[in-house]
Amino acid sequence: MKKKMFQKTGSSSRFYINPIFPKNKKALLMKKVTALVIALIGISLFIIALYKIFTNQPSTTEHENAESFLNEVVAKINSFPLDQTYPLNIQGFEGADDWVLVGYSKSVPPDDKPQVCFTDTCICTCQSGICESDETTKCELIEIESIRFIDRKYKYESPRVNQLFIEEQFMKFEFSKNSTTIKITHLRNDNTKN
Repeated sequence: MKKKMFQKTGSSSRFYINPIFPKNKKALLMKKVTALVIALIGISLFIIALYKIFTNQPSTTEHENAESFLNEVVAKINSFPLDQTYPLNIQGFEGADDWVLVGYSKSVPPDDKPQVCFTDTCICTCQSGICESDETTKCELIEIESIRFIDRKYKYESPRVNQLFIEEQFMKFEFSKNSTTIKITHLRNDNTKN
């Protein structure tokens, strides 16, 4: 036998609604399902937002290491006197395989280099070999007319844009500068991986 939906309480004239057997089961079910769907959509959007935030940005330590690497190269360049050749040894950093050291001479048109360089000579660290004006590109201005990077393994040399691939291990360079040009050659052993 079915219980009555509304039962009169003892002395009061109020009615008691039985929660076990509500009057409109479909309405109650629709409210609960709608709340569940909205909660799942909200959680999904939150997870997607977190994923996009963390996958599109380079890790902070990798970015900081690239900037430190650039600062070390520029400090060594500025510390050497003119008209001599010097060894330049620099430790790479973890995650460096995706970074390059790029040199832009004054002769490179401003449209072909990061805005910070404009009409000056500069050295930049860039992720994925692409130097754009964003947070992954860091540049330092150099007071000289031109800069040349030579990589002995790849035989890469260009009069306009020069680049050297940064590695995780200890890197050996040969460095020379005169009054108008800086030349950095990446010296490699024959057993170097890449």
